[in-house]
Amino acid sequence: MKTSVDLTKYSIVFFAEASEKLVGAANYLKKNIEKYSCVELDIYKDTEKENDFEILVGKTSRAGSNELFPKIKEKSFVIAFDGNKLHIAGKNDNDTILGIRYFISEYLKKSLDGAILSVEEFFIKRTGAVIYMGENYESLVLEKINTIYETPELFDHNWCSYAKIIKLENQENEENNGILLASNENVKRNPWDIYRSKDDGSTWEKLSGVPDDINTSNIPGYQPYLYELPADIGHYKKGTILFAGCTYGFGKTIMFLSHSTDLGESWKGICNVAVGRDGREGIWEPFLVYEPETKRLYCFYSDETDPAHNQKLVYRYTTDLENWSEICDMIALGNCRPGMIALAKMGNGKWAHAFELWKQGADGWPVYITFADSLDSWKTNDEGKLLTDGEGKFMISSPAAAWTPDGGDCGTLIVTAMRNAGVKTRFRCDFFLSFDYGQTFVSVDNPLPVLEGHLNKTSYSPGFYVDKQGSVYYANNPGVAFDTAAGKLMSAKLKMY
Repeated sequence: MKTSVDLTKYSIVFFAEASEKLVGAANYLKKNIEKYSCVELDIYKDTEKENDFEILVGKTSRAGSNELFPKIKEKSFVIAFDGNKLHIAGKNDNDTILGIRYFISEYLKKSLDGAILSVEEFFIKRTGAVIYMGENYESLVLEKINTIYETPELFDHNWCSYAKIIKLENQENEENNGILLASNENVKRNPWDIYRSKDDGSTWEKLSGVPDDINTSNIPGYQPYLYELPADIGHYKKGTILFAGCTYGFGKTIMFLSHSTDLGESWKGICNVAVGRDGREGIWEPFLVYEPETKRLYCFYSDETDPAHNQKLVYRYTTDLENWSEICDMIALGNCRPGMIALAKMGNGKWAHAFELWKQGADGWPVYITFADSLDSWKTNDEGKLLTDGEGKFMISSPAAAWTPDGGDCGTLIVTAMRNAGVKTRFRCDFFLSFDYGQTFVSVDNPLPVLEGHLNKTSYSPGFYVDKQGSVYYANNPGVAFDTAAGKLMSAKLKMY
């Protein structure tokens, strides 16, 4: 049940002995109320005075705080009414600040009508470990972490690289929305494994395998990509699950597309999207994305078949999944070698594109970033800029990118890759966060700390999925033990506040 709040009647109150951090957050709340409602609220300590209508930040000396706090659990915050007192509180400062961020994003931004808010009468939300909290209290929170699959032997050579994860959200039967599916590279000449979770990633089971039933003589298992159709395409219905991957054999590399209409339990091939040669003339790493404005499904990939380029980034598109356009260049830079496409559409309508780029004389494959107004408007000779945190740290090889609307007025762009470079760091690879649509970044700890090692391809091409509520699902291979060939496929659920 919701209650209407007339902000013109309210003041903001905080504990007289509150930390400087919490006082700052209370003032941040005041600033945002003024921004979104044009109402200027008084703000004061709980020892100064008391009014009938108050927004109480954290635990205060008001009688209602003593009754409310025993109900708040660790790693949670509460938004609740006590008469005309509105409490926003957590067990500690960080959780209280997350409550403030939630109040701003879910109420001030979404349910404000003039100076009138519509607020739940009593709302408790579990949080998790705070990985990062910025100057404006943007907070990255780890809500859940679990193992999907672990290779049984230290020298198994299955690796678990190219970790990919999706959440079903477009199923006709609502009961099936919320299922998670994951996959990874399988280099043991087997079909790609598909894993499923029905409890938001807490537990996982192996569900099925995807064979290449079109190119039956080729070796399947390389560079998978999972995608759920958000709309009908041709005779393929909304909610159809797509799978793209690369197969090798008889001098060819083939980008193969399959689909499932039974939630990933069985798979049937649709077509070959592209065909290259083996060795240094191949095609690699599909990336699928649907654009509702054009009603096209795009397949972006790395292409070595053009003799004028070491490698270039290209795409094809389709309106029926069976017939594809000619090759369109995305980035083509002569002898430079761009690769590993990672796309994310941001709230300003632009597409962010992170990719690795090898240049003559370069040490490794640093990650660069560029932007486009649409999926068809790339500047093919533009390498963009090196993606750095501004303090000398950058990333090397196989990036992944995601954008969530949470975390600030510009939302949050998240990019990670195989490893850090430039500055010595605690973990092998970090998350790089941008709160200004990719113009600047800060680096923060990876929620799945990655072990060093080259035999198991740790953190090689991880995967992101952002659901309709803004939650971020992340899959990666952080490794099992130093420099073994074993792999571990893991998932994490994150939330920006």
